[in-house]
Amino acid sequence: MTYKETIKEAIARSGKSLTFISRKCFAEGVDISPSYLSKLQTGKLQPASDKVNAVLAKVLGLDFAELQVLAYKEKIPASVLERLKGTA
Repeated sequence: MTYKETIKEAIARSGKSLTFISRKCFAEGVDISPSYLSKLQTGKLQPASDKVNAVLAKVLGLDFAELQVLAYKEKIPASVLERLKGTA
């Protein structure tokens, strides 16, 4: 599963609006707009930073480490990812 699919599924599973989720994130100290959330779940933006992912994981009931891995896999250039696989 990709980062955007994970975010989209978690949002759908929550049954909450993007505005509600945005407000919950703000209450946790991270200002995220509903528009930004929409762009994350559609893949129009690259995966979010660790700070944003940490609050999204908390608000959406996701495992932060798993969300980080998905985000990093998409952010790391393919050539670097291949080299990392070879050193494991």
